[in-house]
Amino acid sequence: MTKYRYSKSISHYSSTHSDYFDENAKLLTQALSENNIYSSQDKRLQCKICRSELQKNHFDLSQFGISYVFCTNCSHLNGIYEDTIDFVDSIYCKNTDGESYNQLLQVGNFVERSNDVYLPKAEFLLSHLDHSNLSVLDVGCGCGNFVFSLIKLGAKARGIDLSKASIDFGNHHITLNLGKSAFLTRCEEYEFCKQIEECDESVISVIGVIEHLREPHKFFDSFKKSNAKYLYYSVPMFSASAIFENIFPTIFPRQLSGAHTHLFTESSIVQMNSLCGVKSIAEWRFGTDIMDLYRSISIMGIASGISPKAFEFFESGFGSKLNEFQEILDKNHFCSEIHVIAEKQ
Repeated sequence: MTKYRYSKSISHYSSTHSDYFDENAKLLTQALSENNIYSSQDKRLQCKICRSELQKNHFDLSQFGISYVFCTNCSHLNGIYEDTIDFVDSIYCKNTDGESYNQLLQVGNFVERSNDVYLPKAEFLLSHLDHSNLSVLDVGCGCGNFVFSLIKLGAKARGIDLSKASIDFGNHHITLNLGKSAFLTRCEEYEFCKQIEECDESVISVIGVIEHLREPHKFFDSFKKSNAKYLYYSVPMFSASAIFENIFPTIFPRQLSGAHTHLFTESSIVQMNSLCGVKSIAEWRFGTDIMDLYRSISIMGIASGISPKAFEFFESGFGSKLNEFQEILDKNHFCSEIHVIAEKQ
């Protein structure tokens, strides 16, 4: 039987993502630029998850220059264009060899981000598995915040990623803070599947990664071939945030734009688990949907000239209850993110 956990405080959102408030115009311009690149790609003919044929000339949602359609088989929400090699290169791969290293050094505090965002994820994983002999391979590890958090908690973990800049940055901070190094390794794109299939770890983790894979089925197949017993993943969900984004066309869309070309639903999660040969044993459902709504109203309100006094009333009556509002969505399984621990069958 699946164990459920709901919600987390979204108080860190305004600090870790203050740019969402302060740089809305810049982020919106970037998202529209990425959507413009995406809209120039070939049409997507099959569902990203179940590969069923998508309906032609039918759209369920259109926003920021892109139309989306639900798969009639698994209800996965698909952008109508393919994540082609050209698109993926334009979004992810231009600065993987060091050009962005100095930029990475400027992005927040490694330890603070690890503690605020990734340590709770690591604690959730370890709370549901016997970690006396637990080992984790974190695929698409980025700067290694999740690996760092697992090691801090006493688990054995390592990570692989395409970006040399991210790997160098992460290894630097892991060494600096733990006195240990070389837990993160750069991996070429074509080596990912081989590394997964040949790994000795008991857990494969993909935190915020599956939605960015151009060919997710290669990962599904590699996991099935691996010796790993557990899969730990997080993915973005079709939720209230996607609807809010549709209503506020001048606000940066965090959930559905740019690199997020498709979103999961309850049905497509079940479908993906089946393709991976796993069964969910624990799920943590939480989102930032209400914070996205709060951000949209705040930015629009300031732009429209709302007075500080009026905003004070809004803050007291609405802003002070964001966690309570979000918990309602989380428990109704209509939130922007899901974390799943799944076991091979």
